[in-house]
This record gives sequence, C-alpha cells and structure tokens, in this order.
Amino acid sequence: MYHLYHTPALVLGSSPTGEGSRTVELFTRELGLVSARAQGVRLARSKLRYHLTDFSYTDAWLVRGREVWRLANAVSRANFFSELVGDSAARAVLARAALLLRRLLPPEEKHEKLFDAVVSCAAFFQSRTCSAGEFRDIEILLALRILFHLGYLGEPKEFLEVAAGESFGAFEISSIAPLRRQLVSIINSSLRITGL
Repeated sequence: MYHLYHTPALVLGSSPTGEGSRTVELFTRELGLVSARAQGVRLARSKLRYHLTDFSYTDAWLVRGREVWRLANAVSRANFFSELVGDSAARAVLARAALLLRRLLPPEEKHEKLFDAVVSCAAFFQSRTCSAGEFRDIEILLALRILFHLGYLGEPKEFLEVAAGESFGAFEISSIAPLRRQLVSIINSSLRITGL
C-alpha cells in the first residue's frame, strides 16, 4: 500500500507526457521540488487541469510510485498568474522566479522557509499595485532569498536579516532601494558561481 502525501504546492511548470498526461514540476512545502505525473490531465473531461496551471498555489495529494511521483488530487488555493491579469510586471517577476527555482532547487529536499517566502511574495502582488521601482526591488529581494535559502550566498552578514526573512511587506521592500547596487552585484556573482 502506498502512502498519500498531502502538502501545499506551487506549480512551477509542466510538460506533456504520453496521450493525455502531464509531468508537473511542483515546489511543495513538505517535500521540496517534486516532478509528478498527472494522469489524464490534458483531456477535456479532466477536472484536475484547472488546478494545475502555471503558478497555481494548490493543495496537492501525491503518491510515491516505484519510479515516479503521481499526483492523486489537487485543489487550488489561488492562481497567482491568472489573478494578476493585466499586471505583466508582476507576472514576469513570478515567471523568472519559477525558472530560477526549477534550476536551483534540489529534488525532494524540504525548504519550508523558502516556500513561505515565495508564496508571501506572490500574495503581496495580489494585495496592492506596485510602482516600477518596487517591482525591481521585489525581484531583487526574491532572488536574494532564493539564493540565500538554497545556500548560494554564503554568509552575507551585512544582508543576513534581509536575505533570511520570509515576509514581503512595504518595510522589507523599502530596505532594498539603498542596497540595490550591492545586492544586484551579489546576486549576479552567486548566479555565475552556480553556472546559470
């Protein structure tokens, strides 16, 4: 008998598999990055397909098979992409974050604080309209936190408080502006080290 895992998850992307299925990349709170097969989800009669669009925030039920994870069920909490229609800057920030997460997250390694930080960022976009400068600072803060929580920043003692946090609010975002140049330099050098 297989164990059923229930966890909140962000859909980072997917690709077609077989006749009507998809392989879905999920960043889960409890299991980390999981590549799961969603059987029959591309078929018109599938109820699951609406819960698995890119950057959906869902409750996922997963089963570990012999070789692959299988998605047993999913129920949407929010779809950060579709709820930000007309806000292309916010969607672009989330899309780049999803790409970075897909490249850097090790498979099946738990990163609860990082998961909470990404969800907090997406929820912040839903809560208010941002200026162009705020979008830039939010993206810097999100990239910094992704790199920090995955261990690519080392010990940035002077930026530790900013990098280690999880919440996105006006105070955290305003703290980025005076450090913008330094943080972009640190992010770029960390990305060069990763080979991306």
